[in-house]
Amino acid sequence: MSGNSDDDRAAEGGAVEALSYEQFLMQTLMDYTPDFVYFKDADSRFIRISKAQAQLFGLDDPAQAVGKTDGDFFTPEHARQALEDEQVIMRTRQTLTTEERETWPARPDTWVSTTKVPLYDEAGNAIGTFGISRDITERKRAEAERERLVIELRDALSKVKALRGLLPICASCKRIRDDRGYWNQIESYVREHSEAEFSHGICPECTQKLYPDLDLGSSE
Repeated sequence: MSGNSDDDRAAEGGAVEALSYEQFLMQTLMDYTPDFVYFKDADSRFIRISKAQAQLFGLDDPAQAVGKTDGDFFTPEHARQALEDEQVIMRTRQTLTTEERETWPARPDTWVSTTKVPLYDEAGNAIGTFGISRDITERKRAEAERERLVIELRDALSKVKALRGLLPICASCKRIRDDRGYWNQIESYVREHSEAEFSHGICPECTQKLYPDLDLGSSE
């Protein structure tokens, strides 16, 4: 009898030690991971959240989130979508992996990469959800800025008209023949096929030819 009792106590002590170690690992994860970890019940009320999630919510203690919902922290837009997603997860028992835009009442939007899965009880019933989200706000902002620059570049290129290839030009009058076979003044052709504009003047050689009596070197 005594031997059995000693064995039972040893087994019980080992189980307690194993449980304590598991709790230590869980608490370490919840305290130190930079990602946002959260457990929710069937009504999407928070059961437990990580320290990083609490800091995101502006809470001093993760326990302050227990019993609250996304609606207590986010705008109705995001809270409603999160609730709908989590109801689908419990009903279908399917994992959801997505990128979420988080909208806040009094601060700029943020983005997270999220994985959510069903939370089961010992009987295998889906009793809630739990998930991990990673902040990707800077990446999304960089992507948006890159897209904006691409659009601006495309817009600028669409406005640029460039002259390319051989231009048929009259050796005498200097008119240019267009694709339809018409001969155009060089100013008209260039203005139509590029963004260039003309200002008119007269060069010294032409001035001397046209106005030989004009003394360009004299001064008043």
